[in-house]
Amino acid sequence: MEMCGSKEALLQKAEIYRELSEYYSGVLRSGKAAAKHIGALLPGRVVVPKIDVDSAYDYNQLFIGPSTLLAPPFEAFYHKVSPTVLESENLLVRNACVEAGLASAEEGDELDGHVFYAFAFVSKLLETLADQPSLESKEAYGLWHTYQWFLKEHIFAWIYDHLCDVRRYSVSSFCKDVAAAMNTFLLSEQDLIALEACEA
Repeated sequence: MEMCGSKEALLQKAEIYRELSEYYSGVLRSGKAAAKHIGALLPGRVVVPKIDVDSAYDYNQLFIGPSTLLAPPFEAFYHKVSPTVLESENLLVRNACVEAGLASAEEGDELDGHVFYAFAFVSKLLETLADQPSLESKEAYGLWHTYQWFLKEHIFAWIYDHLCDVRRYSVSSFCKDVAAAMNTFLLSEQDLIALEACEA
């Protein structure tokens, strides 16, 4: 399956999505690791952020609270689709993450499309795809299609507005730099999907 690239490339992207997921679960060093790996994938386009004394405070203000979040990490906040559709699709994603051991069933009650689950789901899709005996199989094509569909319908539909809010309201260079690295990576993913659609 030429469009997928190599198994090594799929695993490289899976690692970036996993690290971004961990970052949104509160592991700041995973945001730094993701930016570093994005920089290796896309040389010369990413600044590797430094964690400083303001980073944790800024992170909490943006994503956790206790006050009103400055950049809510929830699909439902930005992506205005039917609440019923969003709720059922988020439930499927959350269940897939739990079954894969990427999250606990007890984590949160709301089916709000937290970006933690979205990135964990994409990471698992890419790992499963790379684990296929052949990238030319029907199963591999199905996984590739699901990966593209999920990015287009769920992540690309709102993530850039979220990242814009992060850059607008962040007081630390760390959160801004992680957001910039994510933006660069996701735009490269979007460009590859669009290019493939043109060549189909």
